[in-house]
Amino acid sequence: MNLKSRNNIYINTFNYKFFLLLKIIIITTVFKSFTQNTNPVFKEIILPKNIRTINSIEIENDSLVWVGTNKGLLKIKNDKITRFYDKSNPLKYAINSITIDNDGVKWLGTYNSSIIKFVNKYNNFEISLSSITNDELEIITSITNVRYTESGNQIICAGTPSGKIIIYEITSNNIYTIKSPTRNIIYKILIEENGKKWICTSDGMFFSNKKKKWKKVHKVSKSYGIKSNGQFWAIGRDKKHKAVLMLLFKKGGFAIKKDKGVWKELSLDRLPDAHTRFYDFALAKDENIWLATETGLVLYNPFKGTYKIFNQDNSPNFKMKSVKHIAIQNDKILWIGSNGNKLYKVIVE
Repeated sequence: MNLKSRNNIYINTFNYKFFLLLKIIIITTVFKSFTQNTNPVFKEIILPKNIRTINSIEIENDSLVWVGTNKGLLKIKNDKITRFYDKSNPLKYAINSITIDNDGVKWLGTYNSSIIKFVNKYNNFEISLSSITNDELEIITSITNVRYTESGNQIICAGTPSGKIIIYEITSNNIYTIKSPTRNIIYKILIEENGKKWICTSDGMFFSNKKKKWKKVHKVSKSYGIKSNGQFWAIGRDKKHKAVLMLLFKKGGFAIKKDKGVWKELSLDRLPDAHTRFYDFALAKDENIWLATETGLVLYNPFKGTYKIFNQDNSPNFKMKSVKHIAIQNDKILWIGSNGNKLYKVIVE
């Protein structure tokens, strides 16, 4: 090898190490500054007295907050609550899950085997799924919507505690089930625009390929949620019952495997309780993740493994032992709910 080639190798190696070190310094500095300046302000939102459970929180256009409860659908704007509820038919607005489509339509999964298409107070109708559930009342544990890129068709997909995956085709008004990899509870469903499906269940996380066969992600024994901000993130438990946070590295990420992506488990060893349960999570724009856990609210940097915990023991005006639901608004406000009737607005900027 000639001297010129050796010099080129040395220079390229130096440049790579320099830029890698620079990236680490930048990430560390940003996170250190962020965590030092993050002193959330917790404000409890007082709900109507007969509400016992908060089941779902969704944000519309970074301005409206929608909350599904056992006693109605709540709309929150500027901290003012509007409740949609039918006293003559209480089960109609017993809402367990919410998804909002690109037209602003709210699709609501109920306690009684039905989906509600909700445009506004005067424009809504209920879609019964009793023919699918054999007249048994099944809670809609998860609901999502997608408009396929190729066909332009929009579907609503719902999951149940018995593992049913229900499809409602909006254009044709057809309702049917597709083959499911589980007979147990489905916590979350996510469908990509190309039709690929992900489901999080008490039996683990599964995905369907183009041949509609289900395959299991073997790194998790239970999976509670999956979300995407360009990258796909998931939470659950591993075979040792430890909490796991996973990132799918797809094309353009750090690892590629035939364009299918590779799930990588991110270390959570620094958390005080490695066996805590993650119920939900929210993705911030600064690469940090907010985790709703049974031991409180956790701000976590997945690239450094650094965390900060907020709970009723260390945060004034925060009276919630465990956080069950979480949604982020404008990257400045968190909305968090308990498994009971406590709802907090958390200002993080």
